[in-house]
Order: sequence, then structure tokens, then C-alpha cells
Amino acid sequence: MIDKCHTMLGEQGGFCEGLTQLGSLVSAHMQMLLLTATLLLCDKPQLVSRMFWQPSEVRMIRASTVQPNIEYSVVQGCCEFQQQMGQLAEFIQLIVEASGKAVVICNNIKRIKLIVEAALFLCELFHKKVDKHIRNKTFEAFCAGRTPVLVATSVFGMGIDIPDV
Repeated sequence: MIDKCHTMLGEQGGFCEGLTQLGSLVSAHMQMLLLTATLLLCDKPQLVSRMFWQPSEVRMIRASTVQPNIEYSVVQGCCEFQQQMGQLAEFIQLIVEASGKAVVICNNIKRIKLIVEAALFLCELFHKKVDKHIRNKTFEAFCAGRTPVLVATSVFGMGIDIPDV
């Protein structure tokens, strides 16, 4: 079983590099189940090809992925960095006051560092260039609630299963 199989299509290397090689599992000649909530229909042929399958061998099941415990909202962001930081600090404060945890996802490490260095709220950075031992300690502190906010690349969101985030 491969969860979040859409990541196999990533060409960015790094974290997903090994995932792009999962097609080699076809040599195991066993039943496989690939799961994703975000694969676009137009990407199905590429995924089937990456797994070295014939389209006729694939059975796709599409169903609702509604999760009532997840809430989404869209907030109009400011243009200036300082205003963005103020908006982010207000949003994070609401979460932390409600005894929740938050993960601020950034698209690059430079942005992560800027947010952490701004020190607008208690947080730690989390990305692949941080020593693995430190990352593990940071993650443990986050899970235990000692560090309520992580500022991370999207790598952190892969497989996260923490109910109060």
C-alpha cells in the first residue's frame, strides 16, 4: 500500500526522490493499493506508467474525501511582508489560545528562517537541512505541545496525523 501516491509524480527530487522509484515494486508481482486524495484525472496515465502497469490492469475507485474534523478557510493576504507577518501572528495566536497546534507551510527555507527570526510567536523551524536528531527532538516537542507551532516546508505535511493541528 502506498499512501499519497501522487507524490510519486514529483520531479523536484530531494524528499520525493525515492518515491519516484516505487514503480520498481512491480517486480514483486503482488497486489498493490495506491491511495491519494489529490491525484488529478489527467495525471492518472503518468502514474500508471510510472508503476509500469497497463491501463487495463488498473481499477480506480473515486469517492468522497470529506473529513468533518478538518476546517478550511481562505484569508485575503496582505502584500507587504511586515503586514503578512502581523496577519500570521494574529492567526497563530487564535490557534495557540485555543490550545491547538499549527504548522506554517512555506515554499522555501529562506522564508521559514524569516518567519522564525521575526519571533512573533513561539515556533521552531522544520526542514530537510536541519540535523535529523534536532528534527526528531523538534517533532517530539511539537507533538507534546511544548512547541505549539512549526514553520516548515511541505515535507512536514506528508503523513502528519496529529489530531490537534
